[in-house]
Amino acid sequence: MKMDRKWRGKSYGGKFGTSCFATLLRIGMFPAYILLIFVAAFFVLRRRKALEGSAKYLELKRRAIFPEIFKLAYSFGICMLDKTAYMSGSKKIKCEDGNVRNTALKILAKNNGVLFLTAHVGGWEMAGSKLTEYKRETAAIGELEEDSEVESAIKPSRKIPKMKMSSNPSDTLGLVEAFGVLRRGGVAAAHGDRYAGGRFAKINFLGKPAKMPLSPYILAAKAKCAVIPVVCLRKKLFFYEVEAGDPMYPKNTADAEKGAEMFAKFLEEKLDKYPYQWFNFYDYWD
Repeated sequence: MKMDRKWRGKSYGGKFGTSCFATLLRIGMFPAYILLIFVAAFFVLRRRKALEGSAKYLELKRRAIFPEIFKLAYSFGICMLDKTAYMSGSKKIKCEDGNVRNTALKILAKNNGVLFLTAHVGGWEMAGSKLTEYKRETAAIGELEEDSEVESAIKPSRKIPKMKMSSNPSDTLGLVEAFGVLRRGGVAAAHGDRYAGGRFAKINFLGKPAKMPLSPYILAAKAKCAVIPVVCLRKKLFFYEVEAGDPMYPKNTADAEKGAEMFAKFLEEKLDKYPYQWFNFYDYWD
């Protein structure tokens, strides 16, 4: 049976699994980490289909053997636990801006908007929560079809609000809203590693062609704003850092394709150092 090529924006584990981890986190991080060993092993042994996209990614990095898939599944679980703790107001989990803040502030000081282009790497949702610290209008572009029961399991413990998606990449009205935010000198966020609709280009990524979205770059070109590629990496126990690439200033569709190529290379460089922190669970490559 062919893998599902459609990314649906949903979490694995359901309400029960999410509730269990949320409860364990009240006891402590390490009990949750220990339980996660068994959860990751269960998914590798009994839910292989859920990890087929990850296996294909690891094959391209010549790492597609059982221990490697387990490492990635375990890494994913750790990042999800850390995110839950961070969003619950835990002071144990730290997420620092690295070189991102200074780069963005220089652009915002000129009253120009900034579009942060990120990927499903490490603690990306933690990084998204920090956008409000810029004290500007914000917009988030992405596909979100999370199960309402999963959201309800997390909500009671959440202290830091989750960024609300203002549109998906194929929603014209939502993109117009994001355009307005950027034109008024605000900040927006979008994912550059997930094609969920709209325009795209076939970009060489890890040695094979993959669909990369062009909507963020086209939006930035029309809004005349900068695109800053960022990833939020787990550097050590309880510590994450947001790293930025060089700002891009796309002007047209041709620049959009160049931007997608640059983002793919930026992501490849980060994955060379942190191969177990890109979380892909669907058929990404043609």
